[in-house]
Amino acid sequence: MPAGPLPAVGRGPGDAGAPETLLAYDRGGAPFGSRNHLLVIPSVFCVNQEAGEIAETFATESWGDQGENRVIALPHATGCCQVGYDEEASLRLLANMIAHPNVGAAVIVTLGCSPLCVQDRLLQRARTLTDKPIQTVSVQALGRATALAQGKEAVAALLPAIKSARRSPQPMDQLLLAVKCGASDLTSGLFANTATGHVADLVLDQGGSVVISEIMEFFGAEKALKARCRDQAVWLDLLRLIKTNEMIGKAAAVLAEQDIHSMELTMGNIEAGLSTQEEKSLGAIRKMGFKHPIENVVGFAERLADARAGLYVMDGPGQDLISASGLGATGAQAMIFTTGIGNPLG
Repeated sequence: MPAGPLPAVGRGPGDAGAPETLLAYDRGGAPFGSRNHLLVIPSVFCVNQEAGEIAETFATESWGDQGENRVIALPHATGCCQVGYDEEASLRLLANMIAHPNVGAAVIVTLGCSPLCVQDRLLQRARTLTDKPIQTVSVQALGRATALAQGKEAVAALLPAIKSARRSPQPMDQLLLAVKCGASDLTSGLFANTATGHVADLVLDQGGSVVISEIMEFFGAEKALKARCRDQAVWLDLLRLIKTNEMIGKAAAVLAEQDIHSMELTMGNIEAGLSTQEEKSLGAIRKMGFKHPIENVVGFAERLADARAGLYVMDGPGQDLISASGLGATGAQAMIFTTGIGNPLG
């Protein structure tokens, strides 16, 4: 886990003048939302089905200038009988999704067995992060049929207010952009990731923020990364993550009786033309841009809404779905996902 504290809130050094604006949803002093979804979120995977059924009732509902906002269920595979770090990571990710700038209101569906449900930990954590409307339904307390009915009623009651919101000009320095790649080939680093890097620099030039992850795709790029870190403390935090992930990757490869580099440089990457892990990594880090220092290293799914503007590295694996979920939980209002040979994630 990264040891260094987050920098203080504020614009990045050297960012003079008013930033450009874009049309987005005002969150009353919190970072703006590029969307205004209504989220139906299970506190535990046991009620994924119920959350999905509640949201499905409103499948034809959309709002916004382009009909871009929806009632969205967020199924997941966590929340039951977890302890220690596992429970904290799940709680952090789920609460950050409720507090996400792109969410205007939420309905939490609980079961009633695990501590996350019984003690309403998810609701309590979310309340410390946001004052947006949140309602809850408990399947065991109400019975399934009644819980489904009350969940649908809760969504219906929240919709009028959320639909009335309109976009307005918002400052670019509130934008947090997540950058991600998957199913890479030899063109990824040359073109798509490089283009993404230039977009990242444009956001950072405006005093906004960028977050990148997938630590296993940093192997072999340590020299370039060290030169980008704000100071020695940030570099040591990042190096610690890189070396920890190297050990995990090697242990997994030995267990699977595979070449020690094959866990991250996949067969698909090799068949698509990538020659070494170093080539993949040097192409992957181009997504973070070329001009700005790495401000800090943060934990998986750690909220960045209260961090100083700048470039951040989030601890996270190379698996696309897990990494993208963690990046989303940081509060990024937009994500650029580049792909070489093709990955339809999202």
